[in-house]
Amino acid sequence: MDTQPPRGGLLTHDVVVMQQITSFLANDFDILDTDGAVIGRFSGQDSVGKRFFTGPREFTLFDSDGTPLLDVHDVPNFGFDTFELTAPGGAPVATVKKKLSFIRRVIDVTAGDGTRLELRGGFWDFNYEILGGGSPVAQVSRQWAGMAHGFFGRSRYAVSLSPALGPHHRLMILGTVVALDLIRMKDERNSSS
Repeated sequence: MDTQPPRGGLLTHDVVVMQQITSFLANDFDILDTDGAVIGRFSGQDSVGKRFFTGPREFTLFDSDGTPLLDVHDVPNFGFDTFELTAPGGAPVATVKKKLSFIRRVIDVTAGDGTRLELRGGFWDFNYEILGGGSPVAQVSRQWAGMAHGFFGRSRYAVSLSPALGPHHRLMILGTVVALDLIRMKDERNSSS
């Protein structure tokens, strides 16, 4: 008897692995199930010239069948990084914003309906929890990507999602993980220049 659950769309999985597949002037991710099968992809939508001058700014999350599920926009601003997460038609899903704090780095995640997520732990080294209403709804942990991937600065994260989460919150969490990776990448680029 087959005990494996049937493969479904990206949003039916409670554990996904986000594997960075490019690193120079891009930040694309394959999203894998626990067996290593590709079930989705975050893909940059900027032109090569735009990425060269401003870095990656526009991403789309695609399901395994190519259906767009979420857009991530790096909003031009002065000061604190802000990312808008929207449905493919443009409806707001969430805003991810880096906040001012003298003691530690703070990220504010606010859903389009006004609900907020809290990040707890070392989200700059990608071992953290995401809480909704004070209860854990997701956990993110960095994984060893292998020598070749590590040498080229590629990241790999396991994202464990609460089975009770609906599709909207799953999209919001996956978009937040990518936005945090982009913020970390910008911070590293700015500190080295």
